[in-house]
Amino acid sequence: MAEDKDLFSDFVDYLNEEGIYDFDFEEFLEENLECDDDDDDDEVEESMKNMDIFLSYIDKTIRDFETNNNLMLNPKRMCDFSKVYETVKLLVKDDKKATVTQKINEPYLTMGCITVISPNIIIKNPQTFVKLINIADTFEVFPLTNGKTQMNFGFNDMVIPLDKTKDK
Repeated sequence: MAEDKDLFSDFVDYLNEEGIYDFDFEEFLEENLECDDDDDDDEVEESMKNMDIFLSYIDKTIRDFETNNNLMLNPKRMCDFSKVYETVKLLVKDDKKATVTQKINEPYLTMGCITVISPNIIIKNPQTFVKLINIADTFEVFPLTNGKTQMNFGFNDMVIPLDKTKDK
C-alpha cells in the first residue's frame, strides 16, 4: 500500500504542477483507501472499489482538460517520437518476427507509444538502445501469454496547451 501511495502521490503532484487539476491525495487516502493491518476481504474489496473511483476521476479530469483547452502538437516531442520510432525499426530490422507499431493520442491526446513485439528481443546496440529509453518518458518490457515479449516506449506531452508554448 505504501508503494501505491508514493506512486499515486507522485502522479497527483505532477498533475497539480501541470495545472491539470487540484486534488488532495492525502485526504482521499484517509477517507477511502486506508486499511488496518488485519484487513478482512470486505475492506480490501472496498479499497479496490475506491481505487477504481480514483482512477476514473483521474481519467475524467484528464479528458476534461483535453476537451476544455486549446491544444497543439508539441513539435519537440513529435520529433523525439519519430526519431525513436525510426531507430527502433532499424534496431529490430533483422528480426523477421518482430513487429513495431506506434500509437499517438491514445488513450489520451497527450500520449504516444511505440511497441515492439517479438519472440526474442535481442539488443545488438545497447548504447543506442539506452539513448532511446532516455528519450521516452516511460519504458517497460513484459512477457505475453503467447510466448512473445512486448516492449513499450511511452511518451507524454505529445500535445500541449497553447498557453504553455511560451515555456517550451
